[in-house]
Amino acid sequence: MSTQAINIGIDESDRQAIAQGLSALLADTYTLYLKTHYFHWNVTGPMFQTLHLMFETQYNELALAVDLIAERIRALGVQAPGTYREFMRLSSIAESDGVPKAHEMIHQLVEGQEAVVRTARSLFARVDAAHDEATADLLTQRIQLHEKTAWMLRSLLEQSAHDAGLLVGVVGVNQADLKSNQPRLFNRIPRAWACLLYTSPSPRDQRGSRLPSSA
Repeated sequence: MSTQAINIGIDESDRQAIAQGLSALLADTYTLYLKTHYFHWNVTGPMFQTLHLMFETQYNELALAVDLIAERIRALGVQAPGTYREFMRLSSIAESDGVPKAHEMIHQLVEGQEAVVRTARSLFARVDAAHDEATADLLTQRIQLHEKTAWMLRSLLEQSAHDAGLLVGVVGVNQADLKSNQPRLFNRIPRAWACLLYTSPSPRDQRGSRLPSSA
């Protein structure tokens, strides 16, 4: 049975090239979805509730995006990739090695969000030349969302660094750790936070003459 030729005002060579680029975007989006879902399951620490819920919001949005991108590929007359083998070949996002600490999870997701932005942006020249407004609109929406999500995640890292600075000299974290061994510093922060958040200050504490220790 023959199929009807596609006649949507975009040459077949352009449709194939755009679909190839969208396939890379699909692979990046799916890989980031898996990584975000994986971190949602395994995040621990004092920011558990915040990150657990944030990651859930993000992977749900990515799951919807996967469908939108795949359907655009199909609308261009090309089959969408859908196997792990294809996604590993096409994606620019590396898998996580083990279960990282919470701050490293955030760092990796920032990198992943930015990688998706770069992949989407790289398609614009071909899409514009082919006057493919529908794909251009999809790419614009994806770029806007991923840039905003990267900004929000990056802000958490900035806050973590700020909080770490506040702990210097207060809970036994020294300047050498802050400057030269940040990963070990962050591993010590949860206990310090617990001390600051759950220790009721005495009148002497409030006058600043004694502060809770990290012991």
